[in-house]
Amino acid sequence: KDAGIPLVYVNRNPFGEEEPPEGVYYVGSQEIIAGRLQGEYLVELMGEEGGVAILMGILSNEGAVKRTEGNKEILGQYEGIKILAEETGNWQYDQGMNIAENWLTAYGDDLNAILANNDNMAIGALNALEAKGRDDVIVMGIDAIPDAVKLVEEGKMAATVLQDAEGQGKGAVEIAKNILEGKSQDAVKWIDFVLVTPDNVADFK
Repeated sequence: KDAGIPLVYVNRNPFGEEEPPEGVYYVGSQEIIAGRLQGEYLVELMGEEGGVAILMGILSNEGAVKRTEGNKEILGQYEGIKILAEETGNWQYDQGMNIAENWLTAYGDDLNAILANNDNMAIGALNALEAKGRDDVIVMGIDAIPDAVKLVEEGKMAATVLQDAEGQGKGAVEIAKNILEGKSQDAVKWIDFVLVTPDNVADFK
């Protein structure tokens, strides 16, 4: 920045709610929207009552904080929906599985859905459910990694949310190009999240 070289941050937002300083740019997705998309689709599938647990990522990451906030913002609108637990699985498959196993023991049939901040934890939870013969729990992840897309296609995972990495990368290059060509450029460029369900999963294979 001191040398006058434009700097474009991608995906991880170091500025929080603040605007980037002059000569610095950010391209990414609004993490809270991913959580809202999960919450809205869960209400569509489950109805306005049920028990939900949330698998969170690393709590120092904006993605974990905001995705969880988006979940709770939507689910909090319904008196009949209870958030039974929220616990960090640090984005990890094995931690997601272990936590889900504990939840199954603790909550039994009261557990109707698990919302995970990413697909790795969601897949871990799904494996814990399958081991217990529970196919009645709605599971959703975020990232639309190939394994998750396949599970949505097979009807095992209810949904995932695409974080458009390609779109973010392309957006960052477009910002750099505009700056180098002397064109005006907004400091922040948002790339949309997309809910991936059995209805549209073919588009994401």
